[in-house]
Amino acid sequence: MLRNKGTTDWETLESRLQSLGVGENTNVDKILKLSFDHLPYPSLQKCLSYCSIFPNDFEKERNQLIQLWAAEGFLHSNQRNNMCMEEVGNMYFTILLDSNLFQDAEKDEYGNVLNCKMHDLVHDMVQSISSSKTLRLTESGSDDKETFPIQYLAPERSEKEMPFPPSERFKCITTLFLLEDRSLNDRKISFFMLRVLSLRSSSVKELPKSIGKTLRVGDRESLTKFPNNFKNLVNLRHFELQNCTNCKELPTLGCMPSLRSLHLEGLDGITIVEPSFYGELAMHSGTSNQSSPKLFPKLGHFILRGMKNLIEWMEAIVHDRTVVVFPILDMITIDSCRQLATLSFSMS
Repeated sequence: MLRNKGTTDWETLESRLQSLGVGENTNVDKILKLSFDHLPYPSLQKCLSYCSIFPNDFEKERNQLIQLWAAEGFLHSNQRNNMCMEEVGNMYFTILLDSNLFQDAEKDEYGNVLNCKMHDLVHDMVQSISSSKTLRLTESGSDDKETFPIQYLAPERSEKEMPFPPSERFKCITTLFLLEDRSLNDRKISFFMLRVLSLRSSSVKELPKSIGKTLRVGDRESLTKFPNNFKNLVNLRHFELQNCTNCKELPTLGCMPSLRSLHLEGLDGITIVEPSFYGELAMHSGTSNQSSPKLFPKLGHFILRGMKNLIEWMEAIVHDRTVVVFPILDMITIDSCRQLATLSFSMS
């Protein structure tokens, strides 16, 4: 907390510690709370307390965490510094890491932080701060006696079935992490405020109609295709589809106006990426005086990895004008796609 701070800040902290009666029996949580209270932005405090949804000693993926923060509305673009939400999230992550509120950073070969953890004591602190918002279902009990509305719900992994709380407690839920054989019945539970839905390792086969934003899909053998109206997720900024080995067809993504990153990996059932992947804009011709349409207009990062059966990536079908794909792409990674012989799209 005192990193790069002057004498006045050190003296102020000393006074605060003395007011806590620091000694052998001082509650460590109260001392750690000072680091939380002195974070430079209220929104950064929200980002840290949100980490209460993760179990103790959980390895947090940097990009996922930033996307979760953005989905919950904790990150706002900084027009003065020309920073988008994701850049603000990266700045927040770095502050927490430099403050040792995050630790054990794992880096890639270029020195970029991929994952981190949180010390047990810091984790206890954020759980205490978020106790009125977060509910972690455990085998020992589902906390049925409480009546306050839940904002974040994350069941622990367990061999036993843990009942959900009463449905009226779901009216304000914004984050739901679902594991194992959980049932989502749209007639009983309304997710009209939901911002984050994680279905990793669950066996859900049908989604309720009342969901709308932010999606990561992984390790879903039962997933074979996406609904036709998937393209209506106009606020979707990040989409990851990994290890869904029976998925036969990619959803239509090209016309999504907000999509910033796309990660496709381990989709064994995909052999050809067809023009339907681009969307209706690419399927119909227009008049010659129109400017060239742009597909994936906001996409900056694209990862295509481990697509062992992918043979051909077809181009957009347009009769009388050039179609620009990925007009602002910053980074593209193509890895372990050994059968891919054709990759056809026009980049600006």
